[in-house]
Amino acid sequence: MFTKLLCCGAFSQVQAQTPVIVDSLQKILTTSINHQQRADTYNLLAAQYQRTDSLKVASFTAEALRWAKRDNYVQGICQAYYYQGYNYTRLGHFLQAEQVYNKMIPLAQAAKDYHSLHLAWKGLGINLAYQRKSRKSLECFKKSLSFAKQSDDKTLVANAYNNMGNNYKNLGNIKQALHCYQHL
Repeated sequence: MFTKLLCCGAFSQVQAQTPVIVDSLQKILTTSINHQQRADTYNLLAAQYQRTDSLKVASFTAEALRWAKRDNYVQGICQAYYYQGYNYTRLGHFLQAEQVYNKMIPLAQAAKDYHSLHLAWKGLGINLAYQRKSRKSLECFKKSLSFAKQSDDKTLVANAYNNMGNNYKNLGNIKQALHCYQHL
């Protein structure tokens, strides 16, 4: 019971902090920051709205891309593409989402940006999962895991295992799902 209360309290606290975070990010945009910082800030704003306001996500990612492309800032470009793709997926525009994620892959490969490669394959996996194509999405999540491991970021690795576990669960393979969840 305590865990449920703690989780609910943490969730409501995060929800209450979102306007503060958004206000802080908006204020950063009024300062003199470089193109990469501006792209990162717009991407952070897109992240704040990724599950609640698709129009704001579209607007913020367009701005992030505009600033990131000025310096050929691959991580900023890929991050914006990730949020665009997720936005398309949520709206049911699966082909557009796939196209955006596929734009990320050659950019990230050329830059040896394993974090962005993880995001691209994760996005493709989520896009397929929304379409109930669990077997195909599982293959994407396996690639996502591979790049997460190469990035040396334990959070990305845990995220990839969680996505794989959810997929195995959806396929009815509880034993394999539990194996993935044990890596969290």
